[in-house]
Amino acid sequence: MKPLVCPHCRIPFLPEIHNAWHQRYCSAKPCQRARNRASCRRWRQANPDYYRGRSDRRVRMRHRVLDDRPEEGIESWVRVTL
Repeated sequence: MKPLVCPHCRIPFLPEIHNAWHQRYCSAKPCQRARNRASCRRWRQANPDYYRGRSDRRVRMRHRVLDDRPEEGIESWVRVTL
């Protein structure tokens, strides 16, 4: 098996025998953290609207609560559990 070079630490390593066909990072903790961060970054770029629905729902809920109880003012939405 041919050694690979880790893209994070630039140190050659031998990939695990079962993962050799797709392993790119070595097993060091900082390299695994960098691999995970890169993976999360790619996922967030591919799914930019994934978390937007929840925050939009919270804003709508706050406005609905304020519209339902206008006499209580801004404090009314603070007590609502979302």
